[in-house]
Amino acid sequence: MTSLMNLFRVLPSIKSLRMLVGACLLLSLFVGIGGLAHGKKPNDSAAPVYLVNIDAVINPGTAALLEHAIETAEAYSAAALILRINTPGGLLSSTRDMVRAISESKVPVIGYVGPAGASATSAGAFILLSTHLAVMNSGTNVGAASPVAGDGGEIQGTMAKKIMSDTRAFMRGIAKHRNRNADIAERFVSEAESLSADEALEANVVDLVVPGFSDLIKAVDGREIQFQGQLLKLALSDKEIRQITPRFIDHILGLVAHPQIAHMLISVGLLAIFIEMLAPGLTLPGILGTIALVLGLVGMQALPVNLGFLVLLLFGIALMIAEYFVAGFGVLGIGGAIAFVLGSLNLFDGPIPADQSNTILSVSIAVSAAMLLATLLITGSFIFGSRQKGLKGKIGEAMVDFDSNGYVLIDQQRFSADTLEPLRHGDRIEVVKIDRNDRLLVKKAQQNLPRTTDESNNEVKQTVAESRSMIRRIEQAGNRIHNHEFKNRIERICMIADSILSEIEADPRDIRKARKFLNVYLDGAMQVTEGYAKTHSHIQSGQLTQNFRNVLETIEATFLEQQQKLFEDDLFDLDVKIEVLNAQLKREGIR
Repeated sequence: MTSLMNLFRVLPSIKSLRMLVGACLLLSLFVGIGGLAHGKKPNDSAAPVYLVNIDAVINPGTAALLEHAIETAEAYSAAALILRINTPGGLLSSTRDMVRAISESKVPVIGYVGPAGASATSAGAFILLSTHLAVMNSGTNVGAASPVAGDGGEIQGTMAKKIMSDTRAFMRGIAKHRNRNADIAERFVSEAESLSADEALEANVVDLVVPGFSDLIKAVDGREIQFQGQLLKLALSDKEIRQITPRFIDHILGLVAHPQIAHMLISVGLLAIFIEMLAPGLTLPGILGTIALVLGLVGMQALPVNLGFLVLLLFGIALMIAEYFVAGFGVLGIGGAIAFVLGSLNLFDGPIPADQSNTILSVSIAVSAAMLLATLLITGSFIFGSRQKGLKGKIGEAMVDFDSNGYVLIDQQRFSADTLEPLRHGDRIEVVKIDRNDRLLVKKAQQNLPRTTDESNNEVKQTVAESRSMIRRIEQAGNRIHNHEFKNRIERICMIADSILSEIEADPRDIRKARKFLNVYLDGAMQVTEGYAKTHSHIQSGQLTQNFRNVLETIEATFLEQQQKLFEDDLFDLDVKIEVLNAQLKREGIR
């Protein structure tokens, strides 16, 4: 809370920051307007035909690209969507997603294997056979869809039988749904059979073979297909063909989905997080490790794409907010901006018409750039310098072991520092000075030593004597109370108080803190106990009894807690507890 208040006191006084915010807003506005200007909707007098290339290994990236293409075609009421397929196969899970997207499409999907020399093998065969109209270029082939392990090897044992049975049924179901030769299609899986374009046409696996892509539109124009349970006549002549290119998010997903890259990201991510745990305060390994781990899990499909990028987005926002309150020297801010930009790539994954996509992309890039610029400047010297003011003479602790350079924690904020002597994690430090580069110079702080002077001993004796006198008065008042529950609780409070006094006598390191604790709690317990003992015998009130029970429960619980914390450096916690008790005593009518 203190850091938050300090931040708000600093920010309004920084004229350059207010100018920066204004500049960021103007930047976002102008770039957004530019997106509007360049993102005007094309002439839609005739429904277009969309074309998307599926020419890579089937993975979450290609699945996302196909879903985006279908959503775009639907948004423009396209006459059809053409999938130009040339793939060696890929992940079965992504293949199922693509088949599902095709089956749910609201526009006809034409599968086209081309150009000559291309193939729709393995996962590509499933995708081709699931389209509403399957077309092959001369000189292409389809099939060889037997399932294999991720490394390309054979699957062994019972798992092989289960996967084979499931995949055969999957392929057979697709073929029957499109009225294609289910027996041949099933042999693609069970026997890894592969057919040329002409053989596939003869076997009723595909619907058409064409010499080249230029002949495709003419060949399918006027052809009737089964679409959404009824016959649909394709009318594609003279239609504008619009190419759908992969988005940046599709490239990212395609990259991280590569098995070796996904394994590497997970391994590097775990290693970096482990390094951060071994040396807390380094920050950079922890941030990069988390980003790499999330991307690796998305690539391995252990984490859903939408959830994974949402995690990155929230992680980035949290880091950039933390940069304002922690002396991260820009590391938190830069790492947060990287995570935020990566996470925001998947924000607009819905059906966005083309007249809006450029605007959204432009504005999102501008906002991301503005946030990154603001983070870098806010965490620069004019804010960082304000954090350093008043640190000289401050007491903190070392966050890591270091002999020359390292990190220290002061008032719950992390700072980079140089030391005059070797420090170990947890050592108390004192700020000696701040150099020209706003870097701290620290040394070991003197530990609080027991006070051994006669004056200190007399103070301890006086405090203990006064406290024991209050305990005796609490015991005497408790003896006049006839409620068995209250008598037992009062006895326990007195026993704990006696134990605390014994600890103070044995090791009186901070008598001021002890006096404050004993005066407030023992005095409160004495007042409330004597008051209840005096009134309960002739005033029968359920509310009075409950109030007394509430106060005793608070005092006993806090005595037990503070018995453990009394000599720890936790003065703030103690003050909060005391304020809570004072408020309760006033509320219950004791003060």
